[in-house]
Amino acid sequence: MIINGEDGTVLQDGINKFTDTDMWDFPSLKPGSNTIALSKNTVDINIKYKGRWI
Repeated sequence: MIINGEDGTVLQDGINKFTDTDMWDFPSLKPGSNTIALSKNTVDINIKYKGRWI
C-alpha cells in the first residue's frame, strides 16, 4: 500500500484504497526522531519523504 500525503492518495497495486483506510489525516514526519506504531507484528515499511520549508 502506498500512502502519498503529497498527492492525497492511498493506492494498492495501482487501485484506489482510500475508502478502505481508517485515518483522520495523512501521516507526517517532524524534524528529528519519529515513532511509527503498527498493529501487526510483521510488516515491511519503506519511507520516502521530501523536506519542506515554510
